[in-house]
Amino acid sequence: MQKVSGMQVVMLTALIILVVGLKHPPVVMMEAAREGAWVGYIAGVLITGPIIWMLYRLSKRFPNEDLFLVLIKRAPLAGRVIVLAYLAYFLFMLAHDIRFIIGLTNILLLPTTPIEVTGLAVALAAYYAARDGIEAVARLAQLFFPVLAVLVLSLPLMLGTQADIRNIDPLEWNVTGQLKSALYAFGGLSEIIVLPFIAPYPAFRLRSAYYGLALGTLLLGILLIESLLVFGPELASLFFDPPYMLIRQIRITDFLDRLDLPILAVWMLNVFVKISLYIYAVSLAVHRLANIASARIVTGPVGLSGLVCSYWFFESSNQLVELAKFRPFLMLVYAVLLPLLLFVWLRAKAKRSVMRLRRN
Repeated sequence: MQKVSGMQVVMLTALIILVVGLKHPPVVMMEAAREGAWVGYIAGVLITGPIIWMLYRLSKRFPNEDLFLVLIKRAPLAGRVIVLAYLAYFLFMLAHDIRFIIGLTNILLLPTTPIEVTGLAVALAAYYAARDGIEAVARLAQLFFPVLAVLVLSLPLMLGTQADIRNIDPLEWNVTGQLKSALYAFGGLSEIIVLPFIAPYPAFRLRSAYYGLALGTLLLGILLIESLLVFGPELASLFFDPPYMLIRQIRITDFLDRLDLPILAVWMLNVFVKISLYIYAVSLAVHRLANIASARIVTGPVGLSGLVCSYWFFESSNQLVELAKFRPFLMLVYAVLLPLLLFVWLRAKAKRSVMRLRRN
């Protein structure tokens, strides 16, 4: 059983929330609630918190067993159906993140490079990280994510002269827009449901998950509020990539005016870590379903499948923004209904087993 520390779970949780969630969800949140979009993250945490608690209680009941294994052992037929459903979801998110990084790389860095070449390089890099399991992925997160977190935390200092507090009115309330903003925020924050499937209890602890949720949401909030303060809600909501436009505004001295490239490099390393995490999650699901000797055997085919699906599912990067509006409904199934069903079902099954033992 691979070991993951509590600090690594904090880093993984915040990384899953931040690295892709900083791009498209804030755009639709600002479209819905304008300067009140930041309220959506507070409400999103309140929605996601009970889900984490429920998954923690479920994982704690079966220590050192990932939820894929728990489902298949306790209910061979119905459990495999649910594992297959989560496999499809994790593969979809893997394809989403690969298409996301391919699109941004071709737009910002390599506009003349064929997307097939860029995609193959992304899948290959993520495969090498995923093939050694969750422990290797967690170590990479612990190495790269603190650098990204420090950069985001320093943005208010680097952009302080360009921020205009008049762009945000805390007394301006748009209840309908802020409710939509909360749903969009929940769609991104709830991605952390992947963790108990690949890093079960005792690695997945409630305190570590909550710390990671708080850290990731704080960093997202800083980016969102800085975008509103620097550009204003009308202009910020029109950008395809508000965080990138934000770091383009950094001017420290006369010669340090292109810090966007090193910041972009640090961010891309963290995106590779997230992609490798989803490759491992899908590989582990296939390993449990097919009873293969090791999940490592299928990491290569899974990475290639994610790359192919990224072209198949998403014809262009614009579809990723539209997906941010649909994702809350997707997560309602995978992050609310199915975990609630598993929580009640496995709890009742455990009680029946205890009663049988007492009778005997």
